[in-house]
Amino acid sequence: MSAGGNFIPPMIIFPRVRMKPELQDGAPPGTIFHCHPSGWMQLEIFTEWFQHFINHAKPTAEDPVLLILDGHMTHTRNLQFIDLARKNHTTVVCLPPHCSHKLQPLDVSFMGPLNTYYVQAIEKFLQNNPGRVVSQFQVSKLFGEAYIKAATHMIAINGFRKCGIVPLDPNIFDDSDFIAAQTTEIAVIDKPIAEIAVIDPPVAEVSINENETNNNQEETQPSSSFTVSPVHLIPIPKTSIKSRSTNRKKGTAAILTSSPYKTELEASEAVTPPKKRLFNKKKPTCKRKKKSKQV
Repeated sequence: MSAGGNFIPPMIIFPRVRMKPELQDGAPPGTIFHCHPSGWMQLEIFTEWFQHFINHAKPTAEDPVLLILDGHMTHTRNLQFIDLARKNHTTVVCLPPHCSHKLQPLDVSFMGPLNTYYVQAIEKFLQNNPGRVVSQFQVSKLFGEAYIKAATHMIAINGFRKCGIVPLDPNIFDDSDFIAAQTTEIAVIDKPIAEIAVIDPPVAEVSINENETNNNQEETQPSSSFTVSPVHLIPIPKTSIKSRSTNRKKGTAAILTSSPYKTELEASEAVTPPKKRLFNKKKPTCKRKKKSKQV
């Protein structure tokens, strides 16, 4: 969706091998479809989606487009997609990791209402069809009912506004939005009160004579203040950081269509080309034993 309230028709990926026309019944107008055994986005599928995006957004040199994405591998490790974006006047920005709930307009304003309407459509289907279950052949119709209700101009505009993107608001977030990260970024302060006093020394006491007091009755006395922070008394707990089980590089915010990023990606893939994941349907490991007839 765009900051102006427009929506690009979605793509639906089914966890299957072959596509059937019945799976498309009731989908939102302009929806494109794809199948993959895993049901998840893949490099070539995302490139196909981006071509679908270009056909609707129509970016030009006079009217370029800024595309904001998360750090999924199909976005950040996709050279074909990056080349296609550079040729079609599209600048692609990757968000920092673990920030989509604050910085991605779709997550902030659209996914919540979409999920609510989708659940309502499923409950309505189950009530009107007792004894039936929702299969892949009902997904497009139920999703279409929810998508039409959620894809409104106001939801799109509010999403970009709450993220501080349009209109641009660098001060949209305050210190309270980063409190949750302090458990992993701040070490536990476990020091005695004597050492805390050294960190934050108290205000020096001032001795006042009686003569000075009489002569300066109109002067205000220095006010007392706390010099020990609550963080020193009750430190923020520090969580244990688990070691990463994979060697995958940690994602960062980046302009994916920039020349330095593209050059670095080409160099990394020249050393270790991406591997294609294969999916095979598992065969049953055991067979039912036939019951022997009793004579």
